[in-house]
Amino acid sequence: MRRLWGYVRRHRRDVRWALAAAVLGSACQTAVPMVEREIVDGVILHADQPLWPWLGLLVALSAAAFGFAYVRRYRGGRVALGVQYASFLETAAPPGVFHESVQVCGRSACWSSSL
Repeated sequence: MRRLWGYVRRHRRDVRWALAAAVLGSACQTAVPMVEREIVDGVILHADQPLWPWLGLLVALSAAAFGFAYVRRYRGGRVALGVQYASFLETAAPPGVFHESVQVCGRSACWSSSL
């Protein structure tokens, strides 16, 4: 876990954006059922409130949840790609180690580069 945190620490801004978008998107998704309840109870059953402001709020919350999900996935993907690339560069063999054991094969014979 410490090793992974070392990679993620290099992408603090993207992690903050993804975390903030996740929290705000969850808040929007939590508010949607409450608005739906108010539409059903206050507008349809009792008819004491207008429908359009509540529908506008419902559409705005849904659009905001979609936008926050997009930001979360985009920034989270950038973090994941950066961590994968950094870990690949760290674990890759140094230059020249692979080429010492490569064999070159042509039509008539194979030559080893270790000769």
